[in-house]
Amino acid sequence: YSSGIYGDNLADYPEIPNQVRLNIISASPLSEAEKLELYWASLQEIIERLVKSNKTIWLMDPIPELPMHIGEAVFPYSIFGGDRVLANLMLATPREYYFERHRFILERLNSLTYGDSLIRIPVYDLLCNELGCPAVSENSALYFDDDHLSVEGSRILFDRFLEIKEINI
Repeated sequence: YSSGIYGDNLADYPEIPNQVRLNIISASPLSEAEKLELYWASLQEIIERLVKSNKTIWLMDPIPELPMHIGEAVFPYSIFGGDRVLANLMLATPREYYFERHRFILERLNSLTYGDSLIRIPVYDLLCNELGCPAVSENSALYFDDDHLSVEGSRILFDRFLEIKEINI
């Protein structure tokens, strides 16, 4: 969500990108607030239409974004490494950063009514702890790049989700 709204976080980290970069074509210029509201209204309408058509919607919270590509983080001294070294792979994304970066979408997601037809996947609660989010778990990278979970990261997320929901897919 936030990457689509504000752009990639890599160039600005640890600053929070806050300029709305949604590419919305309109007959007249829209303010950033109007763009955000239009974005949310569109997403909410999609969700409502799917629920009304008797679909079960699994709505995922934002994935924590790393401050660098996972290759740079886990192989800082190889050809994949970059200019920076991630000091703590177990706390790659601080809690404060996650909640500030995704404040807009999290507030809107909190306004929805969840139930059997609309199920929320609380990503932060499932992948992270009170301090922040890891980039690796048990020697496996949780990310494919800087903001997409790897197969292992996805498996961990959904295994934990299924444990708390007691749902079998």
